Amino acid sequence: MSAAESLPYLIECAKIRGESYVVEMWNYICPNLLHAIKMEPEISVLPDLMGSLAKVSE
Repeated sequence: MSAAESLPYLIECAKIRGESYVVEMWNYICPNLLHAIKMEPEISVLPDLMGSLAKVSE
């Protein structure tokens, strides 16, 4: 859960390196985050994962 919560902040920090770097990070993070959402057995964790996805995609 902590890793997912940190993703929006990592993307924000990556903006310093330029848009192409952010795109590379997003291309790496997105499939892994979607997989984590799909495979998460604990329903109580899903809102946190979905919240991170929403914040990152903003």
